[in-house]
Amino acid sequence: MQTIPKLLERSDTLHRRYMRRFSGLPRATRVIGELDAIIDAARALIADAEANTADDLVVRGFRDRLQLYETERPRVAEAQAAGDGARAGAILAADANAVFHRYARHFAGQSRPTRDADMLSEMVASLNTIESSMTEQINNGLAGLGRDRDIVRQNRRTYIDEERAVEESRRSLSPEQLVSVSANRANEAFAVYDRHFAGKSRLSRRPDLLERAIRTLGDVRETMQELVVAGVEPDTVSRNLGIVIQREENWQSELQEIRAARESTTVFELVSALAEEGNRVISEFREAEALDADTDKLGALGHALDAADAVIHQMAQLDRVYELEENARNLGLLRDTRIHAMRSWSALRESIAK
Repeated sequence: MQTIPKLLERSDTLHRRYMRRFSGLPRATRVIGELDAIIDAARALIADAEANTADDLVVRGFRDRLQLYETERPRVAEAQAAGDGARAGAILAADANAVFHRYARHFAGQSRPTRDADMLSEMVASLNTIESSMTEQINNGLAGLGRDRDIVRQNRRTYIDEERAVEESRRSLSPEQLVSVSANRANEAFAVYDRHFAGKSRLSRRPDLLERAIRTLGDVRETMQELVVAGVEPDTVSRNLGIVIQREENWQSELQEIRAARESTTVFELVSALAEEGNRVISEFREAEALDADTDKLGALGHALDAADAVIHQMAQLDRVYELEENARNLGLLRDTRIHAMRSWSALRESIAK
């Protein structure tokens, strides 16, 4: 006979599973058999509680959770009745939301001259791909995706305009302001390298992310060289310029090593490496979730989301070419984790803003 604390522990474990695998996630992409297993386990829990003459209040709590699971099941079934098109549409909408969320983390309310225009260009390219896939699904009969496509188009126009505005904002800066902005941009690029590349397995790195960081440093280097010629804060700028040049050279070498690692491996080894990195990202998100309020929890969640974006990008590329079951499963799990992390980040930022 189980004690009430043990019964409560079983219920909480089951509910965490439900929240992690179903709450707030696209119904068309869920595994309905897993929900059936949760429902069966909840019913067994109630039977054990009643057999153990548990308190009515405890049993009522178990029944409330069971009702939640049972209510969700027909909704999942209805979403999945629309077929593979509905599933593909749900994934596309979730991927688009991830791009929108990335904009909120990196651009909304930020100083334009310090922002990464190349990141905006990359986001525009992602939305182009998503819109094209949405159009294909709409042409195949998934008319309900039209509104999502309109939102994608609207955000893409915003990002194109913002990319121009970021580049234009730098042209209006004074030389002294350029010194500060250039140092800020270099530090942002250094942070990208430190978080995504330093000490990490080369096989699971995203090469085009490093290429973007190298382009940023190249742009910063050219600006600093112009400032040195103009004699603006010569000691500070020259010192920073030397650091930038050295990092740029090191990163070019590292990019070659990453490409070489990719070329000398099999697709199955790459899937395994990305799966390992995906597990690390999930752990990073859980650690960020557990942080106290007096830490930079928002920043930690944002870093986990950036890491998830990098891995998902690579997994999705593989999925489009090879359609391997293991990679598809890992990709789905990481996409789910990203949705939970996005929700946590947004809720935390809203609470901070109040």
